[in-house]
Amino acid sequence: MNLSKIHHIAIIVSDYEAAKDFYVNKLGFSVIRENYRPERKDWKLDLRVNEHTELEIFAVFNTVGSGTIKF
Repeated sequence: MNLSKIHHIAIIVSDYEAAKDFYVNKLGFSVIRENYRPERKDWKLDLRVNEHTELEIFAVFNTVGSGTIKF
């Protein structure tokens, strides 16, 4: 098997704001879209890694603002 591209990678985080700060402000990924999904009670942040790859950050509503990122 030979992979030439990865479309997206999903990461579930325990602190949405800390994760957003890390990936956007520290690593420099640009925001494609950001939205709260009430039916799932979570936040979804799509980030541009490069021209082919996106990083999807998910955080459950009650974990926003807890102050830590857990991988």
